[in-house]
Amino acid sequence: EFRGNTLKKGCEEYGIELRFRKVKTPQYGGHIERMLGTLLSEMHTAPGTTFSNPKDKGEFDSAADAAMTLEDFERWLANLILGAYHNRVHSSLGVPPMLRFKQGILGTEESPGPGLIQVAADPERLRINFLPIDERVVQPMGIVIDKIWYYADALRQWIGAVDPGSLTRKRKFLIRRDPRDISFIYFYDPDLERYFRIPYRHMAHPAISLWELRTIQRFLADQGKEAEDEEAIFQALEEMVRIEEESVRQTRK
Repeated sequence: EFRGNTLKKGCEEYGIELRFRKVKTPQYGGHIERMLGTLLSEMHTAPGTTFSNPKDKGEFDSAADAAMTLEDFERWLANLILGAYHNRVHSSLGVPPMLRFKQGILGTEESPGPGLIQVAADPERLRINFLPIDERVVQPMGIVIDKIWYYADALRQWIGAVDPGSLTRKRKFLIRRDPRDISFIYFYDPDLERYFRIPYRHMAHPAISLWELRTIQRFLADQGKEAEDEEAIFQALEEMVRIEEESVRQTRK
């Protein structure tokens, strides 16, 4: 993901130049490696941690102690970074990282700073521009990804559209999908130059993550089946939930 089209296109949108450090030169990354090490040590104190290796884990039952959903953990991690880490005294700096950041931007009596940099005017557009990118043809039923169909009126005019550079080739459109919730996609309308949120065609289906979808596909494969269409996918999800709930009941007994 560091060298793929998603990051490259997102950075181009905001005038960010990508520069990669030389390979096998860890001295250029010591500051970020240390910060990540500090964060990881605190993350391993959270319930459900799997630790860095089996030796550290020992007899700890990660699954039994797990207490947070992925969404819960994202908020927990954001508070660790933006709240705790940035505002407590850093052992090497002698001051909180947030104070040193402000000194670097706004300057001090001894050293003037460059001043505040311009921030993105549309935070939602910024978030979308760094989501995984793909291209799809708009079909009469909408857009299909991983056997799941998406549809909204915003797609109507682009059904069966032909590529401007060809007389027969179907036109592919830019789409983005958040792997944490694949119940919708973002479709980029090239005429209006904006993204539209496109939900499941069958909106009664529950929201799932991309990782849950992959788990469902493995579940079907283990049974000698394939995820031929989205009905098979969501029926398998219902069966997995039923098996899990029954297992919990039996375990409690």
